[in-house]
Amino acid sequence: MEKTNVRHIGLELLRIVAMLMIVTIHCLTKSGALYLTDAPSYYLNWGVYSLCIVAVNCYVLISGYFLCDKAFSLKKILLLWCKVIIYSIIISLFVWGFHLVEFSLSDLIKTLFPVFTRSYWFVTSYIVLYFLFPFLNKLINSLSKKQMGTLIIIMFIVFCLWSNLLSSFFITPDMTSGYGIIWFVFLYFVGAYIKRHFDKKKSSILYLILFLISALVAFTSKFGVNLLASNLGFSVRFSGTFLFDYNSFTSLVGALMLFLIFLNINIKASLPSKIITSLASLTFGVYLIHNHILLKTVLWPDILKLNTVLYDRFFLLYALGAVILVYVICSLAEFIIKLLFSPFKKSSIAKKLDSINLYKSL
Repeated sequence: MEKTNVRHIGLELLRIVAMLMIVTIHCLTKSGALYLTDAPSYYLNWGVYSLCIVAVNCYVLISGYFLCDKAFSLKKILLLWCKVIIYSIIISLFVWGFHLVEFSLSDLIKTLFPVFTRSYWFVTSYIVLYFLFPFLNKLINSLSKKQMGTLIIIMFIVFCLWSNLLSSFFITPDMTSGYGIIWFVFLYFVGAYIKRHFDKKKSSILYLILFLISALVAFTSKFGVNLLASNLGFSVRFSGTFLFDYNSFTSLVGALMLFLIFLNINIKASLPSKIITSLASLTFGVYLIHNHILLKTVLWPDILKLNTVLYDRFFLLYALGAVILVYVICSLAEFIIKLLFSPFKKSSIAKKLDSINLYKSL
């Protein structure tokens, strides 16, 4: 299988938008804004959260779309792994050095082994997916369009409808709420199916409407289901937030629609394409920095002081400013780190790693 480096500018733009959504999600959750029922912006906070919850699924769909035609790169995954460790250590030293968080042995272990301890749960699941994707591609290449569609439908029923809708009452086939490798594999298949078989030339207006409807259904369920559950005497475990799980059908449909909207975007101008591609290449660093296991607990409420404006009716404006500030600072930091890493990517060690094919028998 040949390596391809063709970029789709629409999907590169989606990387940027999705990361902004992820930063917004973390802003709303870590600041405590989603849990203050008496705050003036409480319902608006949940409305924004409903729109943004699809972001993680979008990233995995993008992976499936591109990796289904690519070859495994040991250099790429090891560089990613090293970057995760470096960021983990540097940010931990910063947090401990400025006494933002007390030092503990358990945090030290998480700092030194972030992938194995799921300090960045997305990275852990993605690395597992990356080591599996050559085998997934082998299966994809052996299936017809109809067979692949059938596989996706079966996985949708088992790992989306069954595992999400009934998880509040019973033990289901996947209890991870979409945070595990099972859901990543499913999304990988969906992304690959879109690349191989889906007629993408549909109206983006329709996709946008369906995206907004999926967000509205999730938003409505948050309040309607909780009210119904309390009236019927269900346990606390049964929560209206189940449609905000990554493996819910609303999160899936919303992510699919957003993915297809950006898939239809075709930017041909050279300068905008270069800017978008450059900014998109920084998104991984944005995630690693702002969502560091220690930093994220103090970033929003303490460093950015959002805890002081939680009851302000203009809270969302403060939150938006904080999100943009964090995104810009993290992007600049990632840009510097990429410059420091660039000599190694051209070194003899990197070339040696690039020549190693762990899956040459496939």
